[in-house]
Amino acid sequence: MLALLIGSVLILCALEAALHTARLSMLALNEPPIPTTIEVGNSPDVIDKFNALVKAGRNEAALLLANRVSGTPAEELARLRSLPSWRAHIRAAHTVPREVMGVRNYAFDPGRFKRLTTPILFLLGSESPPVYQAATCTLQGSPPHSRIARSTGQGLDAALTAPHLLRQAVVNFFRKDR
Repeated sequence: MLALLIGSVLILCALEAALHTARLSMLALNEPPIPTTIEVGNSPDVIDKFNALVKAGRNEAALLLANRVSGTPAEELARLRSLPSWRAHIRAAHTVPREVMGVRNYAFDPGRFKRLTTPILFLLGSESPPVYQAATCTLQGSPPHSRIARSTGQGLDAALTAPHLLRQAVVNFFRKDR
């Protein structure tokens, strides 16, 4: 889930950018985090707890809390923590609540995307948490030239566990639509 928190606002920005420029010829997005009716499992005070940990200089504990309440599997979290980029995530922990609120406050309106001509590929792991499954499936077909590429047996961390699958899906998408 950390991958979502770090890049979620960027994914939404890319999706919105497709509405505002003709220069974007294609777009591939990994599990766009639009709000759905599925709750992530956060208690109302989790952001307060997160902020208190950051304020106390316990950024890593804050990130672990965020991943725990959002349902990140232990093995995925272990992989994330083993990456060289984990230290950068710790340093940027203070930005997570802002990203979470950016996603929660995003108002997806399918009607806005009906005339979009940019082909969009939504990447989705078959084992990703239900909230990401629901969000990605909600988007499917809303932009008329969109489709989903499912990575069988992969979760949200497919970029770490099976980068070759994501790479192949994106390459096939860009080649096919040229």
